Amino acid sequence: MVKQAAIAVGKLLALYLAIPFLWVDLVLMYTAIPRFLFIERAFVLSVLLVVLGAAAISIRLGSKLPMLFAVLCLTYSSVFLVAPLYSVALVGLLIVAAAIHFVHANRVTKPLLAPIPMVAGAWIFLTLIYLPSSLCWANYATDRMGYFASAIEGIGSLKVQSIQALIVVPLLVMYFLAKKGHIRLLVWARSLRPNLSLHRTLRDKAAHRR
Repeated sequence: MVKQAAIAVGKLLALYLAIPFLWVDLVLMYTAIPRFLFIERAFVLSVLLVVLGAAAISIRLGSKLPMLFAVLCLTYSSVFLVAPLYSVALVGLLIVAAAIHFVHANRVTKPLLAPIPMVAGAWIFLTLIYLPSSLCWANYATDRMGYFASAIEGIGSLKVQSIQALIVVPLLVMYFLAKKGHIRLLVWARSLRPNLSLHRTLRDKAAHRR
């Protein structure tokens, strides 16, 4: 009982210390969304690129899940573009649900964990695929650069966009904690430790042979 109470207090303390970082992260996400200017052709090309990639993975794995996940991510990405305030509010709600589930797993917050990978995937699509594609298309459509130069410029922007993509990391961390990933990580880390009993047995056998 005491141990469980101590664990709960530790979780609450960790969340209390994380609140400023999570709040700043939401603010950064909202201020970054206005940069997602909607360019129809660039968006369509980006969607086709992701769909083709997801289809290839689905065929390779013999599963519809990669394709389904890609479609859900692409669908939600439009929400970031059309209703940025509501989309960020949803991200905040998901963070709160994940935090509650991290402290105490329950049936109410469990269904709210399911959309988190989809929302994260939508953000990654916008930052790492759509934005470089829109930059490439804008340069080409305005005759600022040729086709290949525009493509190189778009690829080069990934260095900057990768930083913007990291805004979604706190949401994924909360999802990882809510799904008890830290426990699985500790179990895995302990499994890497040498088996002391086996070590003693081998040592005794070696001493006996001598």
